[in-house]
Amino acid sequence: MNKDDPDYEILSQLYLNFVHSWYKLTFGKVQFGCQTAVLERIEQQEDFAKNSEFVVVLLNTSKDMSSITLAGCLRTMDELQNEIVNFYHGNIYADTKIQRTIPLQVIQLEHVLRLDVDEISTQLITNSFTINYNYEEIESTLRNTISSLPLIDLEKLHYLNYQFEFYGKNSLL
Repeated sequence: MNKDDPDYEILSQLYLNFVHSWYKLTFGKVQFGCQTAVLERIEQQEDFAKNSEFVVVLLNTSKDMSSITLAGCLRTMDELQNEIVNFYHGNIYADTKIQRTIPLQVIQLEHVLRLDVDEISTQLITNSFTINYNYEEIESTLRNTISSLPLIDLEKLHYLNYQFEFYGKNSLL
């Protein structure tokens, strides 16, 4: 991508966010359909673009394993979030209305359950919960966060279809 491109900064930031998140995943194996993939990251995070084929970050319908790892990770995270949201609506607040469902490709940051230790600690310190640990307030915050989350529909994935364009020698990110 050319640095003069008007979308360069946005795409660069999205790419950096993807790589950061990719290296935070701790799954050993993931499954998509009947295929299982091992989540191996041999290269360092800084070398991801130099050592990874472009097809690794694309969802495609090819019969090889090029995007099974990514699709399997997305499926696993989708199932985990949906399980939490369904548990909340089915067991904690059974009288709440049916949650909306959104396709994977329209997800935005506010649609994803993020339980980052640093973020939670900062929020606890900011709200002065650290000293007294107001568990009711913490529970209320989690309840409000989970109640606003949609279910994620991974069945309607949009795939990129191509024929051999990315199988060449110069197909690195």
